[in-house]
Amino acid sequence: IGPVGLGLLTSTAGAGSILGALFVASRRRAPQIRFMLYGIIFFGISLLLFSFSRGVALSVFFNFLAGAGNVAYNSTNNTLLQLTVPDSYRGRVISLLFFNRGLVPLVTAFTGLLAENFGAPAALGSMAAALIILGGIAAFLQPGGTS
Repeated sequence: IGPVGLGLLTSTAGAGSILGALFVASRRRAPQIRFMLYGIIFFGISLLLFSFSRGVALSVFFNFLAGAGNVAYNSTNNTLLQLTVPDSYRGRVISLLFFNRGLVPLVTAFTGLLAENFGAPAALGSMAAALIILGGIAAFLQPGGTS
């Protein structure tokens, strides 16, 4: 859909991010691990739906939801780390958290390889499916059942 469409998709992801941040900030309860895991699963589902949508309106909508899910997951994750890690370990744990930013180029290269061989929708869809599966496994293994 060209440069204008790319701008539209980028801005809707940003708008969704704002909504996700406001949603997390408006919650009265303290952040919980299960909420964080549901956020990553929601993010993955939104990306999966985005990867297979062909209409501009649906793509914009799913991209908006993906932005909201991404920020809901990340902000909850960061908050939980800050609240639960003992002071003596916080710097080391947070440095590991930011290690993921260094892995982005590696995963991007892998996704590019998938896209070249199988197409961009399949590459994005497979990465989204991985998020859903890993988030689901983590939620299932989380102590406390489905509460």
